[in-house]
Amino acid sequence: MSVVILGAGISGLSCAFHLNEFGIQSNIFERNPYPGGMCHSLSIDGFTFDQGAHLSFTKDEYVKSFFLKSTPIVTHHPTCSNYYKGTWIKHPAQNNLFPLPQWQKDQIIKSFSQRPDFDLAQIKNYQEWLEAQYGHYFANEFPAIYTRKYWCLEPKEMCIDWIGPRMNRPSLEDLERGASAETGENHYYIQEMRYPSYGGYKGF
Repeated sequence: MSVVILGAGISGLSCAFHLNEFGIQSNIFERNPYPGGMCHSLSIDGFTFDQGAHLSFTKDEYVKSFFLKSTPIVTHHPTCSNYYKGTWIKHPAQNNLFPLPQWQKDQIIKSFSQRPDFDLAQIKNYQEWLEAQYGHYFANEFPAIYTRKYWCLEPKEMCIDWIGPRMNRPSLEDLERGASAETGENHYYIQEMRYPSYGGYKGF
């Protein structure tokens, strides 16, 4: 069997490597004069610049061990915050509403508690998922705005199969606890970030 792989990014390279493990030959075609795709870094005057802002936060032990074979790593345990109308709110905001004014916390909790029951199979897009998960007010005041800014898309234009563990889904009790006091809990889905000790992200 002969396989053609378009692109020598990290996915294409992984595909070729694992096909070879099964004795299947492949040919990779890449438009750039170097492999790596987005997993690429370049050096200018002694400074390293990545092709995009990257950190590895996989929880897959096979991938982690594979990367460790390539390079020593630097680890970082992040505490992430959101800047919202002059206020820093620990991320994810839905679990850490305490810094908001009381009227807004009341509105978020009220909207959250009035969500209708929903069947995930009936959700058609990300906008519907946000409102079903967090209530109309929070969905449109926080993640919907972020979506337009970051992805340059309306939430209704996005599917939901990418969400996985990325979006924390608190219960009403969790929401109320995070609204009543600062908590020491870290609900950010990325618990550890890893970066090559040298060579930029291309080190992987």
